[in-house]
Amino acid sequence: MLRFGAITAYILTALLLLAGCSAKDKTEPPITDIRLGDLAPINPTVPARPVQTVLFDFYSLQLPQRNIAALSDIWPTLYTKPVRLTDPDAFAANSFQLVFGEVQMWQQTATLLESAGGRCTDKLRLVLDCGQIDDLVIAAVSQSTDISYLTSSLSIESISAPPGQLLLKVQVLPVAEARGLCNLNARPVFVPDRSPTPDKNVTAPQDVSFDALGFSVQMSPGDFLLMGPSTRPSGTDSLGSLFFTTAEHTQIRLHAIFCSGITD
Repeated sequence: MLRFGAITAYILTALLLLAGCSAKDKTEPPITDIRLGDLAPINPTVPARPVQTVLFDFYSLQLPQRNIAALSDIWPTLYTKPVRLTDPDAFAANSFQLVFGEVQMWQQTATLLESAGGRCTDKLRLVLDCGQIDDLVIAAVSQSTDISYLTSSLSIESISAPPGQLLLKVQVLPVAEARGLCNLNARPVFVPDRSPTPDKNVTAPQDVSFDALGFSVQMSPGDFLLMGPSTRPSGTDSLGSLFFTTAEHTQIRLHAIFCSGITD
């Protein structure tokens, strides 16, 4: 189990290595004894010229489902205005909540999460070149199921999903005439598993992009995003449930994204 403690050293090491990186790094060494309060980066790097490469640290967090009410104390302490939602009504209808914070705000957020039994369960480091698209794996869909979701008009729709993965597809873009600032664009996507030896006579299943639940936000080093459920997700196969609950439905899942460094 990963606790919220000693992550600062890992992020600091990443910042020192960033200058020599131009591709993503998904091969992290095992980390233990992690405390939430130490997730925020120390001395995040800010370039003097336009963005070329951005370092993100992505953390999977969990807290007991019985303590979901604690999130209502966390969301108001962070910002929603910097986040641009593609369809705010669809976002809210599917119980999605996304808030923005600056590095000095993380300690309070971490304290509230820890007091609710929160813990860090996984870490992924992404180094993205400007314009590059990459995937953050949110959940595995182990068997065929109908994934339901609500449209902005509150009508229920669903997709017949084979085994696959639910992802957050992310892209970094520059901000015109800005230094030390990037645009992060993201949207949920379901990607079916594909056979290494596909049958040419069988139509391969296609990716499904939930564009209405996309978002974009300008971030600089030290900024973070926290995504979780605004209410208890309904059902077991809804998009919100897959995004924000564990397979056993005993834990609420949150997703934190830190902008840890930008280099030219």
